[in-house]
Amino acid sequence: MLLFVKLHQNHFIELTHYLIFDILNQIYISRQFFFKMKYAFAFFVSFLVTQISFAQHAKECFVYEHAYKFGKPIKDGVLAEHHLFDKDGLLKTKKLFSGIGNRRDYFEYQYDSLKRCTIEKEYTKNGRLLSENQFEYNELGKLAAEKKYDSKGTFISKTSYVFTGDLPFHAEMSVYNTAGLHRKTLTTKIENDRLRTEAIVYYPNGSVEFLVKISDHDAFGNECKKTFYDSKGNYLYAYTRQWDANNRLIFKYLENQYKITYTYNSKKLLETEIHYNPVTGEAQKLVRYVYFD
Repeated sequence: MLLFVKLHQNHFIELTHYLIFDILNQIYISRQFFFKMKYAFAFFVSFLVTQISFAQHAKECFVYEHAYKFGKPIKDGVLAEHHLFDKDGLLKTKKLFSGIGNRRDYFEYQYDSLKRCTIEKEYTKNGRLLSENQFEYNELGKLAAEKKYDSKGTFISKTSYVFTGDLPFHAEMSVYNTAGLHRKTLTTKIENDRLRTEAIVYYPNGSVEFLVKISDHDAFGNECKKTFYDSKGNYLYAYTRQWDANNRLIFKYLENQYKITYTYNSKKLLETEIHYNPVTGEAQKLVRYVYFD
């Protein structure tokens, strides 16, 4: 699902290139042009942290598959997901559907007094608990650990995140699994104490896994283009985004993987997302937001 990035335990162990790179955005807490809580939801569905700056309004979100036929809109399409947010803009429940309105699993979320997600529970459509994820934070308010439990409350695994360096501008993030084994290290390079220009992900033995270069920033300091290379410097793919004059995300494209456009209502609140086939350019999925206040 492209609306949110779901960060379960197994995703953290083998994070995709562009996601593990973006996690470092958490540490730039003093820079106003980075999305607030970008990858510590306030990017949540499981541990959700969206790449859109959500307003603090109670709202619903409807995700429709097959909302377009041959690139042309049809009436909504097939409901795939329904999200409910409280008045603070925090995700409370996420329901999954299959077919024509057939309910599948659903998720519930709990937050602490600082509006950080602390618990995610997954249930069957009949209300039987399937799993529970618990999240812990460090003194900077950033994700420090994720613990996973099964339906009986039995501990399954833990992933830890350790940030070091001259925070918030020069930093390193290391990822460890349940046994304390070092899985990855991510370092970043900042110019003029504000613009991130490069990041490198290392294997525990010190060899480079991949390199990211940020070649374009807008007036707000948003990172508009990131180019990914392998350990030998060979081009992998590019990730581009665009914001409008009000610093609202309006376009996002990950080469050969997805393309999304965003529209806003008269109150400047996010109204729709349209997901396109990145190869053919045809619209495929519709995400619609409905506000209660």
